[in-house]
Amino acid sequence: MTTMPKAVVSTIRMHLAWLRSLEMDVLMREILDEYLQTYQNMADKIERFDKRIEELAGGSAYAEKVKKLFSLIGIRTHTALALVVETGDFARLQTQISMQHSWALFQERDPVVTSKTGQV
Repeated sequence: MTTMPKAVVSTIRMHLAWLRSLEMDVLMREILDEYLQTYQNMADKIERFDKRIEELAGGSAYAEKVKKLFSLIGIRTHTALALVVETGDFARLQTQISMQHSWALFQERDPVVTSKTGQV
């Protein structure tokens, strides 16, 4: 719960305490306890992933690019790292666009390629 505002964390804790305080029959208590344990397991896993993402974002491979993206409103570590990892090298994207453009020009000039691809 480290990335949530304190008010949200407080509300969640109060709600969990309320759920634990409910009186119910044995079977219902067993079911609720299983749900609460599953919730806790998932919350722990999310916290571990958050820490790992912070570590990766601070690593030498990504730190500079992630830090630059922080200047955009609403961009924090998770979003910045996702953008850096998904886009990779922006020069690579330019190369792909050039290749697609060259292929399109080739198709326009070669009637055999045009007939095979079904594009006119």
